[in-house]
Amino acid sequence: MYTPYDFSTNHTLVLSYSSNGVVISDIEDTFLHYKPFIKEISLRNNTMAYIEFIDHKTPLQIHIDRTSYKLKCDSVKIFWRLSKEEIISEEFNYEFYGMSSAITDKSIQEYLGKYAQIKSLNYTSGKRGVFSIIKFSSSEDVENIFENYFKIKDDIGTKKFGIKKHKHDMKSEFNVLVNNIHPDLVVNSEFFQFFRSFGKIVNFYLTEINETYNAKSLYVEYTNKKNVKTLIKNVNGKDVFGCDMPLSACSLTSKNDYYEQKKKTSHDESKRIIKTEDTDNLFIQ
Repeated sequence: MYTPYDFSTNHTLVLSYSSNGVVISDIEDTFLHYKPFIKEISLRNNTMAYIEFIDHKTPLQIHIDRTSYKLKCDSVKIFWRLSKEEIISEEFNYEFYGMSSAITDKSIQEYLGKYAQIKSLNYTSGKRGVFSIIKFSSSEDVENIFENYFKIKDDIGTKKFGIKKHKHDMKSEFNVLVNNIHPDLVVNSEFFQFFRSFGKIVNFYLTEINETYNAKSLYVEYTNKKNVKTLIKNVNGKDVFGCDMPLSACSLTSKNDYYEQKKKTSHDESKRIIKTEDTDNLFIQ
């Protein structure tokens, strides 16, 4: 497993551009405000350059403001310079979806920067809402994000907000699939803390309603097998949330496990309930 260094020691940005004939003075003009903090500029080829700064704070601010820069009047892409191992590693890559339409590339970096070090961020906004793939620096960053999950959701999310691992291969033996979750249940603090009571969570994703079964499923990943066994023991076949819908929980070790379990999932029509206005179930909103 790749263990990253302290990302605050990274002082170098990479510029990618299509402008022809770019020289060092063009780059200096683009970042004129930060010129005193530039240690070295090196042109790598006709479309790329490295800028090394004397500190981490300066390139961090430039990266946050990256969409506002132009190089010779053309757009320029700005990235952190990462090692090949860092680029390849998917260990700390997470998807943020269901974010507020007011969230921008800059604002999400500024906001999440209070909780974690961001190595790279891919931001998109469209008909399906605001979505980002983010590479964090360490397991501590990821843990801090989940520690503050509901504060983050309240500040930048919509009702469909969620965080899940990006391109996770599901080969870990610490994955659990929980089926037959009532369609009105949502990820609020009580819901999340219930599953967190079984161990440290590194991946947490509640699906949309499966209309065939009128129920949701939850994918959750812990850090050890004991957590998985304890969760399954405590929830499998039990009406945990008082919805008259016993849960079905099983461990997953591969994508095939996931799809096979989804096929096997069955829901008793007689056990479905209709949410009423006077419900006092904390897990239903």
